[in-house]
Amino acid sequence: MSAAYCRLAPGHPFHGDYHGKEYGFPARDDAVLFERLVLEINQAGLSWLTVLKKRDAFRAAFVGYDIDKIAAFTARDVKRLLADPGIIRNRLKLEAVIDKTDLADAVDALLVTIATAIMVKKPHPGTTLIRQDEVTTLTQPE
Repeated sequence: MSAAYCRLAPGHPFHGDYHGKEYGFPARDDAVLFERLVLEINQAGLSWLTVLKKRDAFRAAFVGYDIDKIAAFTARDVKRLLADPGIIRNRLKLEAVIDKTDLADAVDALLVTIATAIMVKKPHPGTTLIRQDEVTTLTQPE
């Protein structure tokens, strides 16, 4: 997004809170990160405003972004999602969301959160990484 977006967002009914409280802010909660992934998947080819307007419906359709529940979705759930007028009803995008739960499971198998996995890949100095068996604080390279 550009500086023009930063000028447009304040006071906008959808962009305002998103820009002021989320856009560019790091998140550490797996459900929040998975929501961001879902919204990005569904934004492809559409405006961000379209996605933000459907955000609450996505949250409901994907059971509060509970990754384990989404991983258990079946063909019946996909059919239900395709009939939901509150969300973007694109079979490939919906199936991509369900498929991405495998990634979350792989990260979980490493005994870390999605947030920690992101920080390992692109760490910020001072970030504390927690695994079941160790705690590491990243420092600025010498």
